Amino acid sequence: MAKSSQNSSPSKSSKKHQKKGSQKAWKNSLGKKIWDALAGPPLLESWLFLILAVVVDVVLLFILWLNFEFQRSHFVIGHALFFSIVTFIFFGFDKFLAVNEKRRVAERNLLGLSFLGGAVGGLLGIIVFRHKTRSLWFRFLIPIAAIINACYVISIILGGE
Repeated sequence: MAKSSQNSSPSKSSKKHQKKGSQKAWKNSLGKKIWDALAGPPLLESWLFLILAVVVDVVLLFILWLNFEFQRSHFVIGHALFFSIVTFIFFGFDKFLAVNEKRRVAERNLLGLSFLGGAVGGLLGIIVFRHKTRSLWFRFLIPIAAIINACYVISIILGGE
């Protein structure tokens, strides 16, 4: 009788086999290769990440400058908006990586993005994703970055051309 009750439910070994099969498929998939390229240490843990963000920002602002007549204040607001959006996205991405126990975005890159103009996005990322709330570095430095960013933007706007 005991044998018939065991045969009616799937065995633990067959569940493990199914899980291993799906893991093997993931390891060989294109999605895994793209994931490794995005979440690998060379970009997210290096200073190259911040340099790449600045280059993208400059290129986007240059394209806007070619197509529209902008004042200096528009560039500063566009710069702050770009870095705030990027910083917010990367706080969310880092939270996703933390939950899934993957390689993380370096803290210096998150702080660097905040000081480069994305402090508003950093503050929103901390609040929305509830990420880096325990870190004293982030609790202290992100508000300082926000004050510095706000002073810079206000001085450019009030200073005019």
